[in-house]
Amino acid sequence: MIHRNLSPDFRSAAAIVASRALSAARGQATAPAGTLSVRSPDGTRTVIGTDGGIRQFVGDTTPPGRPTGVSWSSSAGDVTARWDGTLEGGVPADLDYVELRAGDEVVGRLRRAGSCSMRAKAGTELSCVALAVDVSGNASEPTEAFALAVRDTVAEVSGDASKALEEARKTGQMAVTSSRVEYAATASATEPPGEGAEWSATPPAPAGGAYTWMRTTVTYGDGRSETSEPVRVTGEAGADGAKGDKGDTGSQGPQGVKGDTGPQGVSVRSVTTFWRLDASRPPTPSGTADPSGWSTTEPAVPDGYSGKEWRCIRTVLSDGTATWTTPTEAASFAYAHAAWETAGAAMSQATSTSATLDGFRATVASNYQTKGGMSAYATATELRQTADVLAATASRVASQGEVTAAVERHMSFSADGLVISGGESDGGMSVAIMPDAQEFRSGEDVVMRLDAKTRSVEAQRVSLGSYQWRASEDGRRVSLIYVGGD
Repeated sequence: MIHRNLSPDFRSAAAIVASRALSAARGQATAPAGTLSVRSPDGTRTVIGTDGGIRQFVGDTTPPGRPTGVSWSSSAGDVTARWDGTLEGGVPADLDYVELRAGDEVVGRLRRAGSCSMRAKAGTELSCVALAVDVSGNASEPTEAFALAVRDTVAEVSGDASKALEEARKTGQMAVTSSRVEYAATASATEPPGEGAEWSATPPAPAGGAYTWMRTTVTYGDGRSETSEPVRVTGEAGADGAKGDKGDTGSQGPQGVKGDTGPQGVSVRSVTTFWRLDASRPPTPSGTADPSGWSTTEPAVPDGYSGKEWRCIRTVLSDGTATWTTPTEAASFAYAHAAWETAGAAMSQATSTSATLDGFRATVASNYQTKGGMSAYATATELRQTADVLAATASRVASQGEVTAAVERHMSFSADGLVISGGESDGGMSVAIMPDAQEFRSGEDVVMRLDAKTRSVEAQRVSLGSYQWRASEDGRRVSLIYVGGD
């Protein structure tokens, strides 16, 4: 096999010439002789020779179509031709090969799609064509010439590298290697700092009547430096702008880390109310023991007592400490005492007024007995009206004292909370309102307890069986009614 990519030496030249002569002989320019000749439908003949050989397409003079799908390329001094295996008008059965030429040289002959290459002088330009040849030696018209420049990749790469190096050198000289921003302050808003001004990399602190100027120094790769003209970067303080609209609420942040467990809490163990009679406010007790001079029950007030009743509360905590409220005057006692004093004064005034009226009546009866009836009647009526008003005032003051007594009789404060009773008897109904519960009591017995902590109801004296909720006739109340046992 002859390698077309290698330049042949003198020994290979003979083989190449013989190969081309054999190919031309196969074309049979003259009709061969044989023992049998058969005409084909396309006008050619098939001849069977005396040596047993067979020759087809004898007498064919029609050339094949021009090759299509041919491409040329060059790289590193090589010329490469490619053919995709197609011809104009299709590939005939008697196609022998497609010859690819670059200048005066045959790059190669292809009998099917493929490629071939050869060496060429770098820097030259070759005219490249291709033509098809059938077994009868009929050749097609050559393809349109393609001008191919033979490239020397090493030289091109070397040249490109030199250019890149030169561009890099120029770029490095123009590249900015560093920059420095400096600030200085002056008293002028129009004149920049002059020679001798102190420039600093840190902006000066704002000051009244001072203006800040800025300049930039740039250093390039070739060592050159350029400094910009100073520009003023601060001005007079402007007026405050209008307050902006409130921004949208941001998304909730991630949950924070769980904090350390806090110290043990302190709870209330007991709450006790103490009472004391005294003319002036006594000092606040201290400690957890019951204080001297104080009583856990409200004391009885002696007749004619003119002092005050004081009340304070002790709260004992779980840590063993106690807190005390400042003694305050009992409101009910103060109100009752004031009512009693007012009633006493009113009664005294009424008694005095009554005695005076009796004297008025005697004087009027004795001195004006002969006066006209109308005048005597008017004077007597006025005096009687005055007496009636004073009597009504005394009665109202007395009734206020009764109300105060009734409040004290039906309402009391204890360590548990507020207790409201329905009668004077110890066996009557009462309601105790406490911080954590409410109790409905009959005497000392708890009939029903509403527990706020456990949200439960405890009841006594309740019959087991069925209950129903029933509304009152006016629709304003709902009652739970026992309707019978199961």
